Order: sequence, then structure tokens, then C-alpha cells
Amino acid sequence: KPNRPLSAYNLYFQKERAIMLGDAAEKVDQEPGKKRVHRKTHGKIGFAEMAKLIGAKWKKLPEEEKEEFVQIAAKKKGQYAIDLEKWREKKAIERTQERRPDLFDE
Repeated sequence: KPNRPLSAYNLYFQKERAIMLGDAAEKVDQEPGKKRVHRKTHGKIGFAEMAKLIGAKWKKLPEEEKEEFVQIAAKKKGQYAIDLEKWREKKAIERTQERRPDLFDE
């Protein structure tokens, strides 16, 4: 199933987090076979404090600047709807093949 798109606020949060943390926000190369990299904290700011600061900045952000993130989010939401419909069609075909394999024999 396709992943749901981020909201305008989440896109803004992502950008501001990268700015606040700088190099510490960059992803670390993963070792093959590992699902998630465990790394020590960057030591700059806690998540709760960062979320409060970014949330306050978002509330004060002028509508013109928010519009950039709203447009990106809308575009991603539209693409998600297309991808989700394709996924649903694929799943419907797979379910039909499971129930009626004789229909697909050549």
C-alpha cells in the first residue's frame, strides 16, 4: 500500500528540523541487513522543545509562505490518490486470481 503523504505542516516541520539540527539531521548510512540505524542523540535540542518552537513558527508564518507548503502537500495528496487507486485495482485482480484461478489459465 502506498504511504500517505505528509501534510503542509509536516513538510514545514521537516524543513525546519533540518535547519535547526544542521548536519545532525542528515541520515546515517545503514549497515546491510539492519532495518534501523541506532545512533546517539545529536545533543542540540529535545524533540518536545523543537516541536514547540517549530509549531510556534508555523502559527506565525504568513499565509503567503504557508501556501508553498500547502501546494506541495496538495500535489503529493493528488499523486497518493492515483497510486492508491492503482494499488486497489492490483489487489482486486490478485483477489480474483486467488478465488478463480481458472479464469486466468491460458
